[in-house]
Amino acid sequence: MTIHEICQGCARGVERLDEAYQGMFPRRFIAAVLGGCVHDLAGTPAEDVAELSERLAHYRLDDARVNHRTEASWLRQIAEPCPLMLRGVVPESEDCLLRPHR
Repeated sequence: MTIHEICQGCARGVERLDEAYQGMFPRRFIAAVLGGCVHDLAGTPAEDVAELSERLAHYRLDDARVNHRTEASWLRQIAEPCPLMLRGVVPESEDCLLRPHR
């Protein structure tokens, strides 16, 4: 799996989650949840990060929807860069959906 495929996997994950929750959560919130999942799965092999983080994000978004709450402990702070960039797995990219907006 190339670096580009990893980033595309995260982008597709945000798209699928946005579609699954039909506007219930803002895209930036979904990206923050997904980023938190990527961070929590730090020891996971890079080729598995996109799929596993999307599954975990789906679980967390379901919890937020059902319980009408969000936990800051699993939300990646918007000001932080993508965890995969911090790990050096992917280069910094302006196109990354998990990248903070300045």
